[in-house]
Amino acid sequence: MTEKQQELFTEFKDGGTRKKYFGKGILPDSRFTIVFTYERLILATLAVIVVLSVMFAFGFECGKKKGMLKKGAHAPLKVKQKPSKPAGELYTVQVATFNSRKLAQEEAEKLKVKRFATEINETKGFYQVRVGKFANKKEALRAQKVLKENYKDCFIKER
Repeated sequence: MTEKQQELFTEFKDGGTRKKYFGKGILPDSRFTIVFTYERLILATLAVIVVLSVMFAFGFECGKKKGMLKKGAHAPLKVKQKPSKPAGELYTVQVATFNSRKLAQEEAEKLKVKRFATEINETKGFYQVRVGKFANKKEALRAQKVLKENYKDCFIKER
């Protein structure tokens, strides 16, 4: 019974050996044939995929670097410069911040009654009440100690 089944398959006609390759000659009567085993074909395919992946990744990184260089080459370098400070007025004490100019002016008036030199500085919609223009940090610290009695969160700020 098994012999009849084996007759149907060509692999068993040659004494039980299976063909593990495929290929054909380059020319019809050529002695030179290209023979690939299935294992070699699979390995070659995997090798090509790996090589192409590495090439793609390397090309992507190189392109990314070139793109960054191009962007940086055309844009001028911007450096923020601090505005020049007057020689004798480097520090001030900020006592309060308000979102209303009217409230800031009222607080500044209270400080003027106590003989403090005040100014109001507007930044992004907020009004900062500042006291004094001090030449060094020691003078600003002395003023801050006095102001801490009424304004616990006051701090020294560079002008």
